Amino acid sequence: SGADRYATAVDVADQIFSGGDGITIVNGESFADGLASALSQRVILLTEADSIPAATAEWLENNCGPGGVTSIEVVGGVDAVSSAVFEALGECGVPLLRLAGANRYSTAIAVAGWNGTPTGKIILATGENFPDALAAGPLSQEYDAPIILNNGDSLRADVAAYLDATPSIDNVYIVGGESVISAEIEAELAGPRGYTVTRLAGDTRADTAVAIAAELDAANVILVNGTGFADALSAGPLARDLDSAILLVNADSIPAATAAWHIENCNTIEDVDVVGGTSRVSASVL
Repeated sequence: SGADRYATAVDVADQIFSGGDGITIVNGESFADGLASALSQRVILLTEADSIPAATAEWLENNCGPGGVTSIEVVGGVDAVSSAVFEALGECGVPLLRLAGANRYSTAIAVAGWNGTPTGKIILATGENFPDALAAGPLSQEYDAPIILNNGDSLRADVAAYLDATPSIDNVYIVGGESVISAEIEAELAGPRGYTVTRLAGDTRADTAVAIAAELDAANVILVNGTGFADALSAGPLARDLDSAILLVNADSIPAATAAWHIENCNTIEDVDVVGGTSRVSASVL
């Protein structure tokens, strides 16, 4: 944790970054572009659209140079990360790349393309809200499966085009219930397109995170506040490093689904960690 979301992301980075790798920069004020950023397994740092927060700038100053950061990937267009911020990041002296599209959906496809051809699996999540996609971050990394975003009751044209252009895909994991990824979409994927489709979902965002955790069978757990996106986004690379699922809690209470999962798995859980300060996940919850 840190004094704010930017400092929290830095604290997470300090736990897992040992040099000799690239990092990802996303906007810390809006969830849209960060939803698809989990697969690279790189440290994720947060920025404001028009300035680099002090905590992020200090981390970069300390980790740019020989043996440190080897590349920087910026996710999102100039509205999310301005040209001025992009140019300032170039002062790190390493290759700098922007991954972006016209909107969050095409940006997710751009991120998927940068990560390479999927080995067989993708994850489909709503782009209209953050909990499902961010809880799926560890699943994305475990299965080497990009997170593709959709909205509406049918496949978006750009998503359909991505699927058509990627014949290696044979499994689709839908995260979230039918209110966010419709039954019609599931039927199209399983029927005309012939994919093996698995839906991981529950009645609430906490239930869906539990369904993802059950699929992962992880040894450890990271708790984040389920009403905000920033800490869950930063926690994605840490979850892979610690073999953890990401589960959701409230600031001062534990949702029933999260509590039940912990009770059921009490004998196999090794570690429970929290990303975020006590105003986001209280000491009593931990």
